[in-house]
Amino acid sequence: MTQTIYSADAHASIPWPENEAGQRAAAWLLPLLREGVSPFIRNVDTELSVLVSGDAVLPLSTTEPRHHNSYVCSPRTHYITYGREELDKLDSRLQRWLFRGAIDLMDLGFRFGGFDRVVYVNNWLLSTNLYPHLDPTDLEAVHAALLERFPRHPLVFRSVDERANPAIYAGLRALGYRPVFSRFVWYQDPASREVQRRKNYRLDRSALRRSGYEVVPGDALEDADYARVEHLYNQLYLDKYSRFNPQFTARFISTLARAGLLELRLLRKDGRFDGVFGFYSRRGIGTAPLFGYDTSLPQKQGLYRILSHVWSELARERGLLINASAGVGAFKKSRGAIPALESNMVYAAHTPGPRRCWGLLGALLDRVAVPTIVDKEL
Repeated sequence: MTQTIYSADAHASIPWPENEAGQRAAAWLLPLLREGVSPFIRNVDTELSVLVSGDAVLPLSTTEPRHHNSYVCSPRTHYITYGREELDKLDSRLQRWLFRGAIDLMDLGFRFGGFDRVVYVNNWLLSTNLYPHLDPTDLEAVHAALLERFPRHPLVFRSVDERANPAIYAGLRALGYRPVFSRFVWYQDPASREVQRRKNYRLDRSALRRSGYEVVPGDALEDADYARVEHLYNQLYLDKYSRFNPQFTARFISTLARAGLLELRLLRKDGRFDGVFGFYSRRGIGTAPLFGYDTSLPQKQGLYRILSHVWSELARERGLLINASAGVGAFKKSRGAIPALESNMVYAAHTPGPRRCWGLLGALLDRVAVPTIVDKEL
């Protein structure tokens, strides 16, 4: 099997696999390869390329240090900038002070160690990246192709956990990749009795029925409505959580939705859209990287819980296991979700400076941060 990496300049010559996954990858990636990523995701400045391995397509993002970059393409933003913001969730002032000091020291050292110069593998520039089938032979060949093309960059496979990707996790470990903790994510099997018997399941269903909202698919949107969708996402993910989440533009959302790559569901009442989520699925797992609602409306309307219920029911109908991403752990746990440790799988043996940075980071996370995160289910 041949593994070939195509730069953005060579986008016209990419032999996209003729299967459904290959054609979906072409529809997703070609606009970004032709025009660059920033017109579609405002805070992502990265060089996109594509690795074609048989029937599998793996987008690659090569990033140089940029302070404004989203965590989806910048390890510094992920672990340093975003990490500082997450400290506010700790109850202990002493813990916040200690962790902040450690993060500041790491940041100072990492700036001189090439930490933010990486190649992310299978990076669809989303919070959660779902994987194609890759057996150990595929992984070995992909690894060799990456090393040949990027001899001075650490290689990082994003969004790997042992629940959804046990074979990929084991295969990368066998190749010398180190798991570096990324996030505490949640999985929900909406068809399970554990979920269906939950009191919150019944309460969420009742909240939807009493809300007066109509659930409508994305094809109900007119061109001008995508600006509203962007605004709803921004209110939740950027204004409420962090400006370092990917800043999707209305154009990006409409491009994916109209190509059938990101399915949208919206809450509509009195002719206005007040909530939205967008999801995609792969090999029996679904995730919703687009989620948003009008946060100016009274919290008692329960828009987040209604959207979550609609997504859960839709996933149940399609037989999908939900990767519910990170955050609001108590909410997800109370609805039958179970946690998993997601890792960035890092290979940096060929890069002495970054190898030391990633090694130190991994050790600190394993010994200090992960126990706290697991204990508090952050």
